[in-house]
Amino acid sequence: MGKEPVRMLYAVPGFRNSKRIQRSYSEELHPAGFMADMDHAVFLDHPENKPACGGQGYGQQMVMSMKKILRKERETFSIMTNMKEILGDFNALADARKKSSLLVKLAFGFCALTVSAVLFFSYSLLSSMGNKILVVNENGEYLKQKAMDTDKLYEELLQAHCSSTAYYLNSFDRLSWQENQAHALFLVSKPDATAIFAKYRADRAYGDALELGAVYRNKFEKIISLSVENGQYHVIFSSVLTIINGSDTKEVRIISEGTAIRVRPRFPENISGFFFRTYNQQYENL
Repeated sequence: MGKEPVRMLYAVPGFRNSKRIQRSYSEELHPAGFMADMDHAVFLDHPENKPACGGQGYGQQMVMSMKKILRKERETFSIMTNMKEILGDFNALADARKKSSLLVKLAFGFCALTVSAVLFFSYSLLSSMGNKILVVNENGEYLKQKAMDTDKLYEELLQAHCSSTAYYLNSFDRLSWQENQAHALFLVSKPDATAIFAKYRADRAYGDALELGAVYRNKFEKIISLSVENGQYHVIFSSVLTIINGSDTKEVRIISEGTAIRVRPRFPENISGFFFRTYNQQYENL
């Protein structure tokens, strides 16, 4: 006679809500009737276990149910594992983005600091440039100089140009009249200069200078008005012409009006960098 079947209780690992399943099997059939690993248990449909299971249909149904349950448990476990991996990757990505954002902010901050430092250095250099530049003449002697804005500089240069123009157009003597006429052509348009020369010739001013030794000397007085439009300088200024003929001295105020433009300076004829496109004079006896 065979041994008395042993009745034992087993629970299926991995299935939280499973009920204990009671099976009767012989000790000799235990290895063939049940196999377990570390994660889950699997019932095998061994032929010798069919009677103990209460019939072939019931045993197969039990095995298939347990396989479905374990398969679902595996799928759930796999999904949870994948979710953990995805969340881990997302956390790593978020940390990387935070670090990248911090690095970008630091880079922009460094660039802004560098640009600010460069601008401050340039401003400091330009501010102190007037005290570091030495101006000397051809003999090496130090000349006094001062810094000024562009508008003030152009105004000073235009005033110097007006003074030179009035001088070379209206100043002459026996030795300098031709030289002064040639110099005046670098400062004012030729038609306007020629008209002024023609007036002096008609008044026999050049004849008095050549024959009687008369001397004509012009001195700049002041700028009456100045306006700038489209790079052109419209100026009205006055000067005083002194005529010395022997013991006689006569003074005439000259009111000059013209439109000047900026040109390339030419030394020594035109050092101011201005040129009168239009120019005319009016005379007032003093």
